[in-house]
Amino acid sequence: MTPEQEKGILQAFDFYCKTVLRNKARNLHKEAERQKQFEMPLEDLPPEVEQSMQYRDKYDFSQAISIGRPGQEMRIFDPELAAALLQFLPRFREVLYLAYFLEYSDKEIGKKLNRPASTITSQRNNTLEKLQEMLGENHVV
Repeated sequence: MTPEQEKGILQAFDFYCKTVLRNKARNLHKEAERQKQFEMPLEDLPPEVEQSMQYRDKYDFSQAISIGRPGQEMRIFDPELAAALLQFLPRFREVLYLAYFLEYSDKEIGKKLNRPASTITSQRNNTLEKLQEMLGENHVV
């Protein structure tokens, strides 16, 4: 390849890179203009619009139960689920808590509770099956 050909290739590549960057900058500018036209920062919203966009969850804390170890417990707000869970011994509730709230594997739960993983698996499956029977088909567990 001659020096002139090499120079021509470099110039073509330089032109290509500059064109890509120019087009990208143009697209970014157009997008920013579109955003200005159709979007508004939240701090610029009038108070009545901001109020209409807010939603506050309403939980009945008197019906909630806590499962899990102190400092790591989860609150259950569904009254049917809470009542059903309270019918199980704490060791079975703890297995469900560790498996479904903290996402531990059966092996990890077994290590933590000093029980074989196979025991944890059967306890978890049996407890979950009984829980679904207690709550019925329409209740998602």
